[in-house]
Amino acid sequence: MSAPLLEVEGVAVAFGGLRALDGVSLKVDQGAIVGLIGPNGAGKTTLFNVVSGLQRADAGVIRIDGADVTSMSARRRAGLGVGRSFQHLGLIGDETVGVNIKAAQYLSAGYRSWDLLRRPSRWWREERRIEDRARAAAEAPGSSNWRVCWSNDPG
Repeated sequence: MSAPLLEVEGVAVAFGGLRALDGVSLKVDQGAIVGLIGPNGAGKTTLFNVVSGLQRADAGVIRIDGADVTSMSARRRAGLGVGRSFQHLGLIGDETVGVNIKAAQYLSAGYRSWDLLRRPSRWWREERRIEDRARAAAEAPGSSNWRVCWSNDPG
């Protein structure tokens, strides 16, 4: 049996005297669709921040595909395909869905701004990878017409 895609084991986070998470554990298998529900203040956002690496856990372990990523930065986790959207996501107005999806992929970009001038092949290779990942994300829900995401033309 293979390891779960995501495994959270005994995660705890405290903000001063407030225990936001206290021994949270869960497993998510490859291909599973999981919802996390609870009242305001239950720790849902804190858990997402811990899994994505934006918040350090006080205790516990996070594994992605069996590998311990607990001490890994958010940027390195993004390179593994782990990321999150924010509750107050600022979309790029007057842009296509595709451009907005692509913008989210830049957190895992494997180049620096100067690479366009110094190493253009690296820059173009990463741009193609970002485009491919954005298109895959647009296709994921099963959309049969993902090209609409990349077009400003309503017709």
